[in-house]
Amino acid sequence: GVMGLSPEEAIWYLFYIFVALLGVRAHRMHQAGRATPAARATGRVPIWISEVVGGRGPATSS
Repeated sequence: GVMGLSPEEAIWYLFYIFVALLGVRAHRMHQAGRATPAARATGRVPIWISEVVGGRGPATSS
């Protein structure tokens, strides 16, 4: 595998990086006051994914 990762793990790793970069971009747009509702939603995706990966599932309950 790549860097000791299985192909499936490598795909998830790249996907996570891609989504994290989208979140950073959306956050910067939000700080600049140019954020659309879609951009604000995108900014929450990395948080949601980190909770899923952390085994807590989607953040539907507090």
